[in-house]
Amino acid sequence: MRVYFGVALLTIVINCSVMGQPGNQYVRYFDGDSQSDFVYDAFKTVEGNVALCGSTMINDRSALGFWLVLTDAQQNELWQRSYFSAERSTYDIAYSIIQLDDGGYVLGGRNSIVGHLPGEFSVLRVDENGEPIWWNTYNDDFGSLGNCYAVIETKGGDILAVGGAYVDGDRSYAVLINLDGNVIWERYFDNNGRLYSVREIPDTGFLFAGSLGTGLLLLSDRNGEVIWRRNYDNTLRTLVSSPQGGYAGAGLYDNGLSLLRINRDGERLWQGHYVSDDEVVNSVAGTSVAALDDGGFILAGTAGRNNPCIIRVDAQGNESWRRIDHFGVRAGIQEEYSSVITPQDDEIIVVGTAYNDENGSMDGFLVKLIPEISTPRIVSFSPDDTLIEVLPGEQVLFNVQAADWQNDSIRYNWIFHDESVSEESACSVQFDELGEFHIKCIVSDEAVGDSIAWYVDVRDLFITSFSPDTLSLALRRGSSQTFSLDTVRAVEGDPVQYQWTLTDLNTFEREETGTEASATIEFLRSGNYQMEGLAYRGESSDNVIWTVQVRSAILDFWPRELHLSVLPDSSGTFGVLPFNPESDSLSYRWEVDGDSVGSDSTVTLSIAWDDRRIGNPPHLVAAIVMDGAEGDTVTWEVTVQDPNATPPPPPSIEGGEKPNAFGITSVSPNPFNNSTTIRFSVPSGIISAKSAVRLTLHDLTGREVASLVDERAQQAGPYAINFNGKDLPDGIYFLRFEAENAVQVKKLALVR
Repeated sequence: MRVYFGVALLTIVINCSVMGQPGNQYVRYFDGDSQSDFVYDAFKTVEGNVALCGSTMINDRSALGFWLVLTDAQQNELWQRSYFSAERSTYDIAYSIIQLDDGGYVLGGRNSIVGHLPGEFSVLRVDENGEPIWWNTYNDDFGSLGNCYAVIETKGGDILAVGGAYVDGDRSYAVLINLDGNVIWERYFDNNGRLYSVREIPDTGFLFAGSLGTGLLLLSDRNGEVIWRRNYDNTLRTLVSSPQGGYAGAGLYDNGLSLLRINRDGERLWQGHYVSDDEVVNSVAGTSVAALDDGGFILAGTAGRNNPCIIRVDAQGNESWRRIDHFGVRAGIQEEYSSVITPQDDEIIVVGTAYNDENGSMDGFLVKLIPEISTPRIVSFSPDDTLIEVLPGEQVLFNVQAADWQNDSIRYNWIFHDESVSEESACSVQFDELGEFHIKCIVSDEAVGDSIAWYVDVRDLFITSFSPDTLSLALRRGSSQTFSLDTVRAVEGDPVQYQWTLTDLNTFEREETGTEASATIEFLRSGNYQMEGLAYRGESSDNVIWTVQVRSAILDFWPRELHLSVLPDSSGTFGVLPFNPESDSLSYRWEVDGDSVGSDSTVTLSIAWDDRRIGNPPHLVAAIVMDGAEGDTVTWEVTVQDPNATPPPPPSIEGGEKPNAFGITSVSPNPFNNSTTIRFSVPSGIISAKSAVRLTLHDLTGREVASLVDERAQQAGPYAINFNGKDLPDGIYFLRFEAENAVQVKKLALVR
């Protein structure tokens, strides 16, 4: 691999002046780096834009290069890029373009040096701004010779490129590559054949269309192994899914345009053949087809030798209308439609190459047709968000602008509370009461044409902006993230209060993490979390919920506390749980103060020290886990206690400050090895002369295996006890807290 950067045959003979064809809504020209710029394919992006690909030439370099043009939703040019595989004298052409899920683009085509034919099978990947990521050639075993005519992104996130490979003559060729441009598999099919189009078939594999003298259709599994093949009497240049099921393939038959309808098994349903009886326009050569919502199809290509042609057929292949266009004033200039797309309802966009009278050059161009059924369409509206929150007493101005391509008069009708309230293009509404309302505008030219509706929620408190503004986050373990409720709107009154709650979706443990307008969380463990920001005042509230996925090679570790205090010459167990314990690429390394002490998933350490290490500086215990190229490290700071110092009194059920929480507040570490500290709180409202606090441990069968606390609490407050489970087998246990009529249960894991 080389890398570059820088069922019946329906024959219709009809005169070209068929009535009923639509006019143009607009025509856009795209001028590249030369007098000769060609567009071969178009793709509608997820943003509603259109991306075009083809070729452009820099004349002073005698270089023809890949050409990429991005337009906005109205098909005005946003930017363009050109790419050349060599400094001079190249003949690079892009025949196919797609947008990847990440927003970037992939172009398929050919590279060659002028005068050296055939070219090389070439695929270029660029980012969302058109900057090259890689540019590779394939069919390497045979000199990379060939052409790439189509590319798609598979459901698995790979790229499938098809075309023809030159192996002692043309040969049908397909190559599956990953997003880094590396080959997963490649397949050579029939000699003297080419593949021009491909579709992914759910639960099966891939359907390839092309030519082998006549038409060729191949169905393969996901590894490219042929399941069946079909041959037809017309070539297949493009293949699309049909709204009625199955597929439609467009190509050539006896110098005319042919459309073939097949079912999922490749069996022919019908075939249309479209020619002309005009003496000048003696053939129709089609290169592209798109499906329409009513089951019909739109075909685009060239009539005769020089004229762009569009043909509309119904769901049975009957021709409805055709257009044969000519855009420039110079006779005999080769003009053509090369691709047609239907971005949304009633829209038809065709692209190709035509003579531009304004600059006297051949340019890429785009034509958007007027919809066949030209009812009024809403072209803009405000507010642009149709889900609105307002405070009581606020007034909202709604505005709609519509257009009718046949210039019929447009009537506006605003509906509020099921009543007509205005017939202007704008309508102002004041919302005085709390509740949910909707307002709708209908535009028509006698019959109903289009409509838009807003849903308005009138509340006395709501959040209007927050950060991060995306509600689904992916973070690395150990990273911090700040969450903020940036703007909260509320009617006049007391200050708005806040509450932040973090929920570990792996254990469903909830933790209150703040009462300000923002909160910063450090995610120390891998897993899935939910962060809720609540704004409230009295009974009025609004919230924002983020989901957070924290990934690393480490799923969990113990002790959970990263700052530990130990006695001299003591021992303790440290452990890590990998995110993917079944991985064959796992490796462990344990270090104490930089020295290697083990390579297992757990390690028991006896802390040795001298007088200089009492209290400070702490020992650094590190667990390093590698899973292939991905790695992560957990580091504990272990401070050695002075054995001559007066030990602090052991925690007991003696009470303290009034707590904010009730029940078990923490168990650390958990999972634990023999010993863990259990902290819980008793609020003042639950203390009485007869009240008692019970803390018991139960196994998976519910049997009580240990009684930890069973006495009266003298006063409200936080408490802590140390539990040693050295006499219990390792496994899962449940800690049960009881006080008065309140009960709380928490899961513990004892590991060794």
